[in-house]
Amino acid sequence: MKKNLFVTLLILSALFTTGCTRAQEENLSKNVKAMVKYAKANRTAQAHNLYKAFNNSEIKEFVQYLEQNPGALPPLYFVIIADEVYKTDKDKAVFFYNFGKTRAIEDVRMCKDTSARQQTMFYGIMAPNTLSYMQSKATDVNYVSEIYNNIIKWDNKYTNRVSPIWACYHGIQAFNGEPELLPASEFKKIKADMHKDLETAAETIKQMAEQQQSIR
Repeated sequence: MKKNLFVTLLILSALFTTGCTRAQEENLSKNVKAMVKYAKANRTAQAHNLYKAFNNSEIKEFVQYLEQNPGALPPLYFVIIADEVYKTDKDKAVFFYNFGKTRAIEDVRMCKDTSARQQTMFYGIMAPNTLSYMQSKATDVNYVSEIYNNIIKWDNKYTNRVSPIWACYHGIQAFNGEPELLPASEFKKIKADMHKDLETAAETIKQMAEQQQSIR
């Protein structure tokens, strides 16, 4: 993946403070502004319905909003938008998908209700083209390692993010009452464990590639 892609995204995001984010949201077009409002309120069905009706201009606007405000919405929206990004930038789509899924996995692990974790199993259905391309690059050790490393960088850099409670609403407990989070004191370890999982995955791919080369 091109390194300047991540440099550009990091610079864009760093330019916007919380105050600027509010001002920017006021300047969003009607449908995008409404979607952002619904997403922040955990009204996922309404947000997704609006998204499905977006025209090309609104999709582009929403992608830019996510780039500039990585923690403003539940990370699920990075997954949802990935296949639209794929149409113009496959590598950026792969990063969006994996960044969104990584943060979503962190968030579901912060829910008391472990059934909330099942939702991430279906993320590939939301971005089939991105997932297919990603699978075609799975044996490219440098490519995969760079993706994982940049996900960790983004996750460490953009610490201001919406409450992980959004993920808990997709668990069974939400049907019986208000879902709950684990104690906030556990969040740091959950994030560290996720990063360790990424590092382990990258190392495993590297070892498999080395073994294949030795057999040849």
